[in-house]
Amino acid sequence: MKRFEKFSLTLLSSILLGTTLANATDDEKKMGKPDLYGERFQRYFSESYIALKEREPEMDELELTLIQKIGPMVEEDPEFATTMLEGMLQGGDQVSATFDYLLANLYFNGDSIENAENRYLQAIDKYPSYRRAWKNLGVLRLRDGRYKEALEALIKTIELGDTGADIYGMVAFCHLQEGDYLSSELAYNMAALQEPRNLDWLEGRVQALIDMEQFEKLLPLMKELLRRQPRDPKYRILMANTYIGLRKPMMAARSLELAHLLGGERPESLLQLANLYSSDGVFDLAVKNYIKVIENSERLRPRPLLTAVKYIMENGELSLAKDLLQHLDISQEGWLAGEVSQYNLLLANVALRENEFDKAKEILTAALESDPLNGELLIQMGLFYSDSQDLARAIYYFDNAIGIPEFEYRGLVLKSRALLDEGRFDEALSLLERANAIDPSDYLRQLIGRVKDAAEGKALASRG
Repeated sequence: MKRFEKFSLTLLSSILLGTTLANATDDEKKMGKPDLYGERFQRYFSESYIALKEREPEMDELELTLIQKIGPMVEEDPEFATTMLEGMLQGGDQVSATFDYLLANLYFNGDSIENAENRYLQAIDKYPSYRRAWKNLGVLRLRDGRYKEALEALIKTIELGDTGADIYGMVAFCHLQEGDYLSSELAYNMAALQEPRNLDWLEGRVQALIDMEQFEKLLPLMKELLRRQPRDPKYRILMANTYIGLRKPMMAARSLELAHLLGGERPESLLQLANLYSSDGVFDLAVKNYIKVIENSERLRPRPLLTAVKYIMENGELSLAKDLLQHLDISQEGWLAGEVSQYNLLLANVALRENEFDKAKEILTAALESDPLNGELLIQMGLFYSDSQDLARAIYYFDNAIGIPEFEYRGLVLKSRALLDEGRFDEALSLLERANAIDPSDYLRQLIGRVKDAAEGKALASRG
């Protein structure tokens, strides 16, 4: 048998889908997020209890005395301080917004988020220019994952005069989460201008450029990240993705190999590395890494590996494709019916290429019994019988494929070829015209013209 079904689309594009930034881990996706739980934030929050003169509500002498008494309680006995402030604010007397703000801080520190937000808003309602209340409200909403609302409060904070690196970093992260990548990059630049050694801001700029797919601008930032943290496998993986974006697959592969040496090996990055080698035609290393994926996956995703087998086989590396296929076990949990059928289809293709025709027929027959409406299997079985010159059976399977919408075009074209082999030009012509209506092409139009000429010639010959 010399004719096999060729894949209608190149498999290189589908293999490279696995080498995008979609493979980033959760940690990578959170790059650029300010540390709202670390020592720096805790220091800021502790200091935020201290009254400031700028953008702060005025207090009378009695209120100042109360603040001086409440201050030490905040750290020594926060529950008592909370109770005391609640009593003051529920008394009905109009007291300074400072007390609402202090109570909000205590609620926030105690993870009573809704109460804290309400008290910050009450403080702001009393004193609209209360900068620290706006800032803490923004921090609260950011920590709560409400980025659009956080932006409103944080930008108001900037308008009121707080232009520190931390505020710009928080604004940048919120823009990043909202998908406003250009604004995010600009805000991270403002933060980095003030704190050039802060890795969070550099990571944030990197993430914004990743999301905008601006790989040329991204490359020098990635080099800077690696200069600062050369042994961090996460950055090596990100550098690999940068090189993928720049269409440099072997540079990407080198970065992934380094990431693995540094302890960053995981099934997703192994699959990425294997795909890169496969796309560059280094099939022995590709298969080596695909097999590692199989061996290291707790729950295997078969589809990308089956796609890889197809691609390697179509590039003439039958032995390597067969080796990879033999490492897959369809008895394992997690295989979908369509994936099992695709596996059997590949097994049949291996048998056909090794001239084991009876084995191929047996595999295809059993696979169709389990999945009778699988278009790929129907097409392949039709081709098997067409190559065997059993055109009646070939047409039967092509007819079944035509009944499946996504395989109608291929079934029509292949059935028409079988009919042409039998000299049934008029029937073939009708099928080709249907196929051309579905997906017009110069090839089909030219074929239709030739078949019309042949049909007319046959008709003239029969009349003569």
